[in-house]
Amino acid sequence: MNPLQFKADKEGQCDQFSAIFQALTGNDPFPWQEKLFSRLVAGELPRHCDVPTGLGKTSVIAVWLAALGASILEPTRYRQIPRRLAYIVDRRVVVDQATDEVERLLERLGCSEKDESLIALRPILAALKDAATVPDDYGVTVSTLRGKFADNHAWHLDPSRPAIIVGTVDMLGSRMLFSGYGGVGRNWQSLQAGLLLCDTWVVLDEAHLAPSFESLLTAMELHARCGIALCPFGVTRMSATLAANHSDTTPQPATSEDPLFGPADMKDSRVAKRLNAAKSLRFVVAETVISASKPAEKRAAMAEKLAHEAIILADGKSAVVIFADTVDLVKAVKTAIEKRIPKKWSNRILMLTGEMRGFERDKLTETKTITENLTGLSELDMPPANEVLAAFWPRRNRSETTAPAFLVATACVEVGMDFDADHAACDAVALERMIQRFGRVNRRGEGNAKIHLVLAGEVTMPAPDEIVKIVAADASILTLRQLPSDDNTFNVSPAALRQLDLGQLLARRAFSPQPVAPPLDEARLDDWSLTSLKPDRFPRPKVSYWLRGVMEDDSRTTFLVWRTDLDFAASQNLAIEMADMIPVAPNEVAQVATHRVAELLSALAKKDGNTFLVIRSANGESQGAKMSEFEDVGKKLGELVSATVFLPSKVGGLNQGVPDISAEALNKPVIDVVNDEVWQRAIFKQQSKTEIEVLFLLRDGKTEKLGIYQSETTAKNAVVAHLRSRNPKNLVRFETSVGSLATSEDDDSLEAAPDKFDPREAVAYFLITANESLSEDEDSRSLAKKPVALVEHATVTEAVARVLGKRLALTEDLCEAICLAARWHDCGKNRTWWQAAIGNFTDLPLAKSDESYFDRSYNTGYRHEFGSLIEARDDGILRGHPRRELILHLIAAHHGHARPSFPPEAYDRNVPTAECAAVAAEVPGRFVALQQHYGWWTLAWLEALVKCADAIASANPDWIGK
Repeated sequence: MNPLQFKADKEGQCDQFSAIFQALTGNDPFPWQEKLFSRLVAGELPRHCDVPTGLGKTSVIAVWLAALGASILEPTRYRQIPRRLAYIVDRRVVVDQATDEVERLLERLGCSEKDESLIALRPILAALKDAATVPDDYGVTVSTLRGKFADNHAWHLDPSRPAIIVGTVDMLGSRMLFSGYGGVGRNWQSLQAGLLLCDTWVVLDEAHLAPSFESLLTAMELHARCGIALCPFGVTRMSATLAANHSDTTPQPATSEDPLFGPADMKDSRVAKRLNAAKSLRFVVAETVISASKPAEKRAAMAEKLAHEAIILADGKSAVVIFADTVDLVKAVKTAIEKRIPKKWSNRILMLTGEMRGFERDKLTETKTITENLTGLSELDMPPANEVLAAFWPRRNRSETTAPAFLVATACVEVGMDFDADHAACDAVALERMIQRFGRVNRRGEGNAKIHLVLAGEVTMPAPDEIVKIVAADASILTLRQLPSDDNTFNVSPAALRQLDLGQLLARRAFSPQPVAPPLDEARLDDWSLTSLKPDRFPRPKVSYWLRGVMEDDSRTTFLVWRTDLDFAASQNLAIEMADMIPVAPNEVAQVATHRVAELLSALAKKDGNTFLVIRSANGESQGAKMSEFEDVGKKLGELVSATVFLPSKVGGLNQGVPDISAEALNKPVIDVVNDEVWQRAIFKQQSKTEIEVLFLLRDGKTEKLGIYQSETTAKNAVVAHLRSRNPKNLVRFETSVGSLATSEDDDSLEAAPDKFDPREAVAYFLITANESLSEDEDSRSLAKKPVALVEHATVTEAVARVLGKRLALTEDLCEAICLAARWHDCGKNRTWWQAAIGNFTDLPLAKSDESYFDRSYNTGYRHEFGSLIEARDDGILRGHPRRELILHLIAAHHGHARPSFPPEAYDRNVPTAECAAVAAEVPGRFVALQQHYGWWTLAWLEALVKCADAIASANPDWIGK
C-alpha cells in the first residue's frame, strides 16, 4: 500500500501532513498551514495569504513540497500542482535567508533515506525523484537569483524536475517579461520566461513592498490565459500588513476567498504567544531637529537623538536595532553611537544597508562552523559568525548577554531577515514599514520590548478635509496613536495592530502611495518576446516601468560592478567587450541610489579621468565612456537610472562593501569578486613577434606568470592545459580574447623595425564548467569533454525528449512534435565549415568535439539550426504532420533565434541565397502565428522542452545506455 495514499477524511489527511511537515521543518504545523496543504492537493492555488509576521510565512515552501509529493503519488491528482515554486521577495537579504530555509528542507529530504526519524519524508523524496527526467539527489533543486547562491541554472535544465527559485522582483520579474537582468542571453530569455509562467506557483512575499509588480502579476495571470494552457500556473500574494488591500484613495473590495489565517490559528497557544508579544511604543520628539535649519543639521540632530535613545534602551546588555529611512542617516547614527559608547563596545555596532555589495553582505551573514560552537546542530542551523548579528539571533540565550549590540539599518532588514531585537529606536515612515519594523522586535514573545519612535516634530490631527494632503509618515504616526495606550506608551503587539481600522481615510493615507505604472498590453508582450533582435537595433520598452512603476528621483537606483580586466581596457569598445564577456553574478553588485552613484562617478572623474567605464542599460545595451565625461554628471543622470555601471577595479570607490567617496575609498583598489572557479582571465602580453607572455589575472588586480609562448595558439593551449590539470573533472574552454596581438603576417612593421616593436596585450577569457550546455555562447556549447557523433547526439536528444513528454503528461501529438524537433534540431551541423570550426576534419560528422575553442573564422555567422530548418521542411514525414509548423519553429528556435528571424549571415552556403531568403521569410510569420495560437509563455515553454532535451543529452551522452 502506498505509504502516502490519501485517506478519504480530512482528519486523516491532516495527520499525514503533520508528520511530513514535522519531519521537514522540525515543527508541528499551524492550522493555516494545514488548510493551505488541503487546498494545494485539491489543485487550488490561493490568491492571498495574510499571515502575521513571525508565524512562518516562508513555510509555504515546505507545504508545497509535501503537497507536490502527494499529488505525484496520487494518479488522480497528478499534474494539479505546479512543479516549480518561484518565491519572490523585494529584499535581497531576505532572498538569501529564504534560500537558507530551503537548504534546510532539502538537507532533511536528502537525509531521510538513512535517518529513521525522517521516515515520513521517504515517499515524498521518491515521488519527487520519479517526477524528473534527470533526478536530483534531494528530489528538488534550488536556485537563487540574488546573493551568495548565484543562479546555478539547475531550475531550468530539466522542466520536469521539481525546482524552487528564490529571487528579487527585478531578477525574476524581468525574466518573466523575456528580458532578464544580470546578462541573460537570447537563448535563455525565452526559455526562462516560459518556465516561470508555465508549471510554476509564484509566491510574492511581502506584496505591499512591490505594488507595481503585484499589479503586473495580476495582468500576467490574465494574459497567460490567452492561447492554450498546457500546465498549471498561479500567483499567491503574501503580506503581514494587508497594505495591498488599502489604497490611499478608496478601499478595495475584500476577496471572496476564505482566508488561510483564521479563528483556529488564534486559538493555537503558539500563535497566541507571538500575536500578544509585549511591545510598547513611545513617541519621542527630537527638539534639536525642530530648531535646526539646514538639512545636514537636521540629519545630524536626528542621528544624535536616535543614538541617545538606542543607548538608553540597550542599558549595557540588550540588542537594539535602529531603523533609519536613509543611508546617510544610518551612517550618521552609527558615527553618533561610536562617539557615545565605551571603546570596549566598538565592535558591537554593525551598519547594514541595501547598498552594500553582495560579496561583503554575504560575508556578514555567514554562520559559524559546527566546530566553533553548539554541537548537535546542522551547519545551516548555526548562529551568525558576525558578533553583532549573533547577538540578534532568535535562538540566543538572553540570560548570558553581557554587552549591548547595535544594528543600524535601512529598510533592507525591515522585512523577513531572521533576527530578533530586544528593543528598537526608529524614525517615522509609512505604516506598512512601521508594522514590519515592529515585527523585528520580540518576535517570539519571550521578552518585554520597548520601541522609541523619534519624531522630527509634533504631529497634529488635520481637519477632516485636510487629511488627503497629509504625508504617509505623519498619517502613520496619527494612526498608531489610535492603539490602546497606558502611561503614554502604546501597545503595538501583532494582535493590537490587527485591530486597527485600516479602512478609514487617515489609515489609507498612512500607506506608501502606489507608483504609477503603465498597463501590460499585448503590444508590449509582443515587443519583449522578440528576443533574437538585438536591443541596440530594436529598442524595447524598459521593463523597469512595469516592475517598479515610475519612481521618484530619490528612489531610483543604479547597479555598480567592479572588474579587474577593465583595468586593461585601452578604448571604449574594448571596455564594452570586456564587460559583456562575463555574466554579472549577484555578489558582484552594489545597488545604490542613482544620485549617490552620480556623486561617486564625479569624484572618480576628477581622479581617474582617462580610464574607461561601461554603462549597460536595463534593456541590455552597453555603451562605453571615458570617466572624465562624468565630472559634470548632471547631464548623464538619466543614463544611470536602472543601469549597471562597470568600473575598473583600480579606481576604487568601495569601503567595507559600501560605495564611498572618501579619500580612503578612492585610493584603494576594489577587489574583483568574479568566481575564479568558473572564469579565468589571463593577460597575453606580446613581448616580441615570437614571444607572448601569459599572466593570470588575480582578484586584487595583480598577476601571476604562467610562461612565455611562441604564438597565440600555443598560449591558449597552455592555459587550457594548465586549467584542466587543476580541474580534471571539468571542461575548460577558451571563449575569446579582447585586445590585439600582432603577428608577422598582419603587421609589416614587425619586419621593418623589429627593434622598435610596440608591446601589445589582450585579455583572454576561459570558462571552466562541469556542464557544457550551460554556456551562454551558442557555438561554445558544441565543445565537450569528449567527441560525440552527430547521429548519436540526435538519437539521445530524441530519447530524452520522449521521457520529458511522458513526465510532463503531454498529449500524444505534442510529445511527438517535441521528439521530431529533437530528431532534426542539429542536422545543420553536417556542413564542412561547421565541422572545421569545432576542429573536426574527419569524415564522421560530430555534434560535439573536444577542442578548447570554436573557430569562428570557418563558420562566419552560419547558424546550424537554419540548416536544420531547410532540411526538415522538405522531409516527407513532416510535410504531412498536423504539428508541422510548430516542429519547424522548435527546430529553428532551439538556440534563441527565429524570434522572429535569422540574419542573412546565418544562411546555408550549400543552398542558393534566394532559396535561403525565401525560407528565412517564412520564419517571422510562423513565429507570430504560433505565438497567437499558444500564447506568449506557452510557446516559450514548448521551445524550452526542446532546448532542455538538447542540454540534457549534451550533459549525458550515454543516456540510452543508462
